[in-house]
Amino acid sequence: MRKSLGNKRNELNEENIKSIINLFNNFQDTDNIKIFDNEDFGYTKVTVERPQQLNFKVDEERLENLYSIPAFNKLITSKKKNPKEKEKEEKEGKQQQNKIINSLKNIPNNLIKSYNEFDELVTDEIGRFNIITPTFKRNIIEKLSKHDDTAEYVKDSKGKLKPDPNLRDTEKIPLKTNIEQYFKEEVKKYYNNAWMDRKKDKIGYEINFTRYFYKYEPPRPLEEIERDIKKITNEIQELLNENFENT
Repeated sequence: MRKSLGNKRNELNEENIKSIINLFNNFQDTDNIKIFDNEDFGYTKVTVERPQQLNFKVDEERLENLYSIPAFNKLITSKKKNPKEKEKEEKEGKQQQNKIINSLKNIPNNLIKSYNEFDELVTDEIGRFNIITPTFKRNIIEKLSKHDDTAEYVKDSKGKLKPDPNLRDTEKIPLKTNIEQYFKEEVKKYYNNAWMDRKKDKIGYEINFTRYFYKYEPPRPLEEIERDIKKITNEIQELLNENFENT
């Protein structure tokens, strides 16, 4: 095209259109035509989960993570317009933060690999604060944790394994492929504790023209490439010499 239209760079003339129509009407496998079922382009996007495994520790480095919790930061945020009232509220909020941190420091400073054990310790120390909601407490525990392949699996209240959102992945499995078999051969072989959350399945389609119409073109012989490089190098050297003589 003389002028690009968005991402479009080419346009079809009447001859091109007639040629395409003829190819379509003939409808036979050729170098320019590939015939597929609709399902050949479809896939099921499956969510793959892996269990959460965490270790826990109360140290200065992990305690710093508490400041990224919205509820924790909200303690020192005041909406008061009066400067004195604002300063007073923020000061009280800072004292509450310090009380929480100091209480958590009462927990032994050793590495704990059981969520339930650490949850009990945290509850014993900060459960008395009326500002600590269940969600707030979970956030605190999360910020004091790190992934650990040697730790116990984290389970929910029903005893089911909790998935680790940081390890969550997806697989695009062709519609004509047995999903269970694919999962066994392509996923379980590498992560034997993984599972699929089939409630999150999504069906999609994509057409990769390069995959279906790609033609391999072998690279030029090395000798030919080497000759071209030498030729260009000589031309550059000649230009440099001419510039040097003219200065």
